[in-house]
Amino acid sequence: MANKIYQLIFDGEIVDNYNIEDVKKNLFSLFKGDVKNLEQLFTGRTIVIKKQLDHQKAVNYQKAFLEAGIIVRIEPREAQDPSKFSEVVERQEASERTETMICPKCGFEQKQSDECIRCGLIIKKHQKEPGEESIMYIDSDTSVLTSGQIQRKNIATIVLLTGIVLLLVALFQKDRLPDADGILPEVYQMPRQTQTSALAFKTEVGKKVYTITPLYDYELYGLVVSYYDSTGWWDITHKFLWKDFINIKDICILYGFNVRTDAYKDMRFKSGTWTCYVKLPTERAQVQFHDICLSNNHLLSDSKTLAKEIMRAKRGDQIYLKGYLSAYSHSGGSFFRGSSTTRTDKGDGACETIYLTDFKIIKKSNVIWRILFSLSVFLVAGSIFMLVLYYGKEFLGYSKKKESPGIVRSNDAYKKVKLNVILKLLFLLFLIYLWARLH
Repeated sequence: MANKIYQLIFDGEIVDNYNIEDVKKNLFSLFKGDVKNLEQLFTGRTIVIKKQLDHQKAVNYQKAFLEAGIIVRIEPREAQDPSKFSEVVERQEASERTETMICPKCGFEQKQSDECIRCGLIIKKHQKEPGEESIMYIDSDTSVLTSGQIQRKNIATIVLLTGIVLLLVALFQKDRLPDADGILPEVYQMPRQTQTSALAFKTEVGKKVYTITPLYDYELYGLVVSYYDSTGWWDITHKFLWKDFINIKDICILYGFNVRTDAYKDMRFKSGTWTCYVKLPTERAQVQFHDICLSNNHLLSDSKTLAKEIMRAKRGDQIYLKGYLSAYSHSGGSFFRGSSTTRTDKGDGACETIYLTDFKIIKKSNVIWRILFSLSVFLVAGSIFMLVLYYGKEFLGYSKKKESPGIVRSNDAYKKVKLNVILKLLFLLFLIYLWARLH
């Protein structure tokens, strides 16, 4: 057998369950894209596919063609002198090596050509000139980051995803209203409004001088069901339009009959600029809701200590406040706001404007969930900051005009990578916006 050489014969027979189109695709790959030779196989004639093979190579080729979908047979050729056989095989292998090439971009093997038939690369533009360093062609490259930075970026991504999940869960749990049996007895009281002996006075906040005119002394215990932060960076009305820096927060409060049963948990509350909106989606809520046991309160304070405590009050907390129902104005304009002095009015002007002398949270709600929410906010913020740094570094690295030594990048690769990084940066900026609103 060692003295024999073999050839592969194809009689046109294909494997059962294979269709001719699939076979042609498989053979196209096997023949390295030589379409001319491929079409010659299916002319109806018996064709010698491979010549001058030793037995092992013939068997290997037979298996490869069988997997492609055609049946070939091995047929011995005339025995030759071993030394001549070796020479023939070596000459054939050398000929096959010189007739094929591997694309430096996609790695596809094909016959010698100026252009890759798979990816369209112009070969000559990327061939090494004498004396030049070898060039590696790549579609994408993360070498702008070190392996340690890539690992930290992956960790930051995991932390971000974990933080987002925790944040979303905590977001819907931290503002739950307490059950009726958790309401303190003091909150069942109606607000106390009495005549005041206090005189009008001036105070300065945010470089504006305010004139406060007390109308009545006022005390209130209540359950916070919604609020509007007038100090938020997104607020335009208070800070920019009215230059109103003393009204730091509006809180919508329930008390009296509205908290004696848990019907308030069926109600929906939302605070906007100047207004508290109430929806009563169930029959029980409609029957048990009392207008006189809800108030929207504009809280005024020039005390940093009180302001800090006011800002800590969240939905579900039970609070106590004391001060004056007041009218107020400030210098430098026609700004003036008054206050409701009765619990039975509705619509514009029905809100209580209160200059505070005391404010306390007498019972907090959902403490654990608020801690988890704060933790998730900082996890998300920290991981976003890290990812912005790393993706920014990647973007700048891919935007450099000077190529790295020994590396050529395609324009398509640049566009894909840069677009990918830009989209990730935009997503992170959107998360920063959401974080700022929630925080």
